[in-house]
Amino acid sequence: MLPKIILVSFFMLFGYLTRAQVQSFDVVADNLKSYHLQHNRSTLFIHFDKNVYTNNDQVWFTAYLLKAAVKSDQFHTLYLSLVNAADSTILLQEKFLIEEGMAFGSFTLPDSLQSGHYNFVANTNIKLNNDFDGVFMQPIIINSTTINPLVPKVSVFKSYDEKTKKGNCIAQGIIK
Repeated sequence: MLPKIILVSFFMLFGYLTRAQVQSFDVVADNLKSYHLQHNRSTLFIHFDKNVYTNNDQVWFTAYLLKAAVKSDQFHTLYLSLVNAADSTILLQEKFLIEEGMAFGSFTLPDSLQSGHYNFVANTNIKLNNDFDGVFMQPIIINSTTINPLVPKVSVFKSYDEKTKKGNCIAQGIIK
């Protein structure tokens, strides 16, 4: 009789511990699901025809939605911007249609662009947690064919003096 009571008590304790482990696994699974919902992002990739352009150049691209955070039929617009890397000003914005997870197209760069470093920044029409979903950035270089009429010139009219630690110069722009 005593061994049966010990055996039943053992199985009851083992069942209780097993149920506690299942509940702790459920908590972990719930936490992982919550994290996934908060940090789930789409993967967007864009292939551009080149990474060095001139002003007034034609840009060709193909965009691929590799992984969608929501149903892929909800994606309908690709926003593509040209951003100056030096000061983050947006110089050009275009919209393109996304069909079945793909978009493609072309546009012409403005002829007023100066030489320098720029970025193509793209995103989709979907927002998750108040952030754009499916963001892609491609650094590019633009070599301008336009000659800048304003040429900087520095004139020194009093050179640096070691004793007084002073000197004067004037910077001016000259239009050619």
